[in-house]
Amino acid sequence: MELGNGIEIGPGGELLAVTPDVDVSGLQVPTIPDDPKAPQYPTVAPLDEPEAVVSTTIAALALLSVTGVAAAMGAGAGRMAGGASPGVEGGGINEGMGAGGSLLDELDVEHNRGWRRRFTPKGRAPGDTSRLYRGPLTSYVDEASYLGMATIGSKSPLLARMIGDGAPIRAITGSFSLLLPIVAMVLGVWSAILGNGIAEPPVLGFLLAIMIIGVVDGLAGGLGALAFAVTVIAMGGVLDWSSVRTLMGVALLMAGPGLIASSFRDIRRAAPRSFSAWWERGADLIIVPLLGAYTTYNVALAMPPLGGSLFPVAESAVLLAWVVAAMLVVKVGLEEAAARWFPERMATVTGPIEYPGSTQQVLSSLIRLGLFLFVSAAFIGSPWQLWVGAVVWILPMILYIFSARLPNAPRLWQVLPDSMPALGFGLLIYLILAGILASVFGDETEFALMSFVILLVPGLILGLLALVGREPREDDVKWYLRPNMTGLYRVGGVVVLVITCWLAYRSLF
Repeated sequence: MELGNGIEIGPGGELLAVTPDVDVSGLQVPTIPDDPKAPQYPTVAPLDEPEAVVSTTIAALALLSVTGVAAAMGAGAGRMAGGASPGVEGGGINEGMGAGGSLLDELDVEHNRGWRRRFTPKGRAPGDTSRLYRGPLTSYVDEASYLGMATIGSKSPLLARMIGDGAPIRAITGSFSLLLPIVAMVLGVWSAILGNGIAEPPVLGFLLAIMIIGVVDGLAGGLGALAFAVTVIAMGGVLDWSSVRTLMGVALLMAGPGLIASSFRDIRRAAPRSFSAWWERGADLIIVPLLGAYTTYNVALAMPPLGGSLFPVAESAVLLAWVVAAMLVVKVGLEEAAARWFPERMATVTGPIEYPGSTQQVLSSLIRLGLFLFVSAAFIGSPWQLWVGAVVWILPMILYIFSARLPNAPRLWQVLPDSMPALGFGLLIYLILAGILASVFGDETEFALMSFVILLVPGLILGLLALVGREPREDDVKWYLRPNMTGLYRVGGVVVLVITCWLAYRSLF
């Protein structure tokens, strides 16, 4: 291509001609892969930008801690035990539907169970008596949704969580909800074909469409991502481990933001009847979209180093974040509509989740460890810091599986940070440590490598403390959720939210 400054670059990146008086001493010609099935973008070496690697590490640790994927923070460990503060927080991404499940269990819908049972409401909620859900195959969709959550949970709580994520849409529209996964899969296949089967993020329009569907229905988004990946594989687009990591990142963009955000704070709750309940629902409309936007922005920025190519999706990170935030407002609205006007329908399509036993949890933890190593290696390679960091990360998770044999300290549980305080506290500690390490190592490769290990230590400490501070006394809640702390909880909650948002912004350096 010929540039306006008089420099001519050949298709292989070689410098063909230079106009007189043009200084090319600082010119860096990017390397473009020769393989037509490889992404045709400049290659990326993450450790060339240590600050960006540290920023990604901070975001990843923050998100892992609040979703319960890691027991690295007290909040994460508490959720792995299946606990959730009543009416406020939900379980982690590998948990069920939190307090919403117990509310649905109170409704008698046993007469609607079965593959050919026509839904018949006992109450008079306007949605339960409407015709919105009375399409063909509704009873099959209802039963599949219920049994999917009830039977898969003991083997894969994450998949059960994805199935339950779209319950409001199924409750409201019945069999018409099948259109979402069908459309997502068609878009996934089509976008892969238009991209010539190359393992790279789809063009922005297709990516946005599948992400929008994925926020509303996590299972549909996951199926769209699966269709995209399978098509890329079938067309020969997987060339190396970078291709696999790219497909994982695309799947996380398509299905992850909604699941992560709604697992941080349980948005499945009874329809508000009091000021306190409305306060919590209002908080849902702020906290959940913000976390979803933060997740989306960081995942989009991480796509180039994850896949080893300068994917243009990173340039659209802000747009993607705003779209996800808007759709999460819609998602909260759908949950509210289903709880208020379709309660029996929701109870019909939502099944209980049986959590896996110790053996399954150990196996799951080992799989997570493998994914942790596989993804982290894209950013820092395989130095000793990778292996030490992996041990530090996995240790609390493994120990927590057997924590029932240890004594429990309810007072310690009371002071361990949870939910939004845990996120804010984690970000604060990460930023302080990153600042100290930056002053010691400067903007060098060693800064990123040592940060990878050191930033995991606070999670290890809190995770170990959570082993003996696992749960409260019976029928107790966090001290700030007690009735006499209502005022402090509301004012303090706003303050903590503002500080956490500021810390999240500061972490994007």
